Amino acid sequence: MKHLMLLLFLLTAQVCIFPFEFGFSYDRILSHDSERLYFGHGYPPLDGNMEVEKSGYSIYLEIPYEVNDNYSTGLGIIYQLPRSTREDWSIALGYYSFIPVFASNVISIPCKDVSISLLCNAGYNFFVGNDIYKDGSELKGSYYLALGTGLQHKNAILKLMYEDNNGYVRTGDYCYLVNNKQVKISLGYRF
Repeated sequence: MKHLMLLLFLLTAQVCIFPFEFGFSYDRILSHDSERLYFGHGYPPLDGNMEVEKSGYSIYLEIPYEVNDNYSTGLGIIYQLPRSTREDWSIALGYYSFIPVFASNVISIPCKDVSISLLCNAGYNFFVGNDIYKDGSELKGSYYLALGTGLQHKNAILKLMYEDNNGYVRTGDYCYLVNNKQVKISLGYRF
């Protein structure tokens, strides 16, 4: 909840200072894998594909800087609403979320009333989870990458992105890389 409040604060602070883009996304989760990086003693392995919800939602804020008519760069943040992991579909085990902070690069091709864009985002993920998801472990963020395409008509923006969210889980002598891959469709508005 505190992350959502921070995002709303940033949104309201940007209204008077910079042009910005705000939007909502539907995320289709392709995989939520973990890979053991260090072998220690006393804990069972966590390797494999975790059972997670197959879809989720996000909100995003991006502050673009237009270099010229065909290229813009900027900074952004995405808040993924918490997603659940499950042992079976009747018992929720825990909730996790990635919060990417990123630099964006957009190459635009104007076509009459619509602009077609190629998008690339790169940055850092904050990796958070509730106590059930963490189960005594420590969560750490890692890199974030996204590639996609977009359409812009006036100030309305539609994006289709492939995202790669990463983080680490540290449990005793074990360290796991958690990799969350998803496809997202976003609808935004540039103010």
